[in-house]
Amino acid sequence: MARADVNFVVYPNGKVMISIACSNNPFKLETDEDEIILFSFLGQVRDRFLYHVSDIRERHVPPLLNWILKQCDLNKDIEIDDIAQLTFPDIQLKSADRVFRLYIKIIKDKAYCRGEESLTLNQRLPEALDNIRHPYKSIENKLEEHYKGFIELVTEIKNRLDELESRPEINCMSDRGSESMQSTN
Repeated sequence: MARADVNFVVYPNGKVMISIACSNNPFKLETDEDEIILFSFLGQVRDRFLYHVSDIRERHVPPLLNWILKQCDLNKDIEIDDIAQLTFPDIQLKSADRVFRLYIKIIKDKAYCRGEESLTLNQRLPEALDNIRHPYKSIENKLEEHYKGFIELVTEIKNRLDELESRPEINCMSDRGSESMQSTN
């Protein structure tokens, strides 16, 4: 395909691995429009694979929404000058089941410093893309749940305090008890 190098590997057990190499022309995933472009491309990949395996009735190749994204690389490219290209080191860090790389990439006769993270996802395509675009969404959801619980607790405490304030005061000592206490002094 024009945008990327697409390879199909069909295993004897029926599993299929589709690899898409697009390092020189990476897909953006910043907006909904970018995600639509990616799904459109993957639709073309699916169509080519249907043709490749002669599945004209689409009985054996699942829809895109059921595809599993196993691995991908996220990157950010920053154009650099010739001097930076010669002096900038290549770096790779492996930490906490994550791999980060920083290296020089030549694309169309221009030099870029590429920061890259290699992700292993193993998720259905829609969930994987949502996690890539919104990496802190699950944390934000948990914080929102805790905040709602906190608000409910504060409301409950306020209601109980209001209930206690609306009750008439109860004096535990009778008048006679207070007189006897005074006479003993």
